[in-house]
Amino acid sequence: VKIIEAILVSGRNMSRARKFKCPLMYEWHDSYYLGAAHGLSGILYLLLQAKEYLTEEDLCTLVKPTIDYLVTQR
Repeated sequence: VKIIEAILVSGRNMSRARKFKCPLMYEWHDSYYLGAAHGLSGILYLLLQAKEYLTEEDLCTLVKPTIDYLVTQR
């Protein structure tokens, strides 16, 4: 649970600090990756696999809007 919370807090803080249009964003080696290996889609996959540890609010206000953003980036 603490790891999931840390992932959400980290993503929210990065998104706010860098003024991204989505609620969660992560950085790897000074870049913003969207892919499955080190990027946003991989982190979202992990969060969805641990869905039972997320609140409905987390899913609706953080995870889903971030997925919607990711879809627009293709």
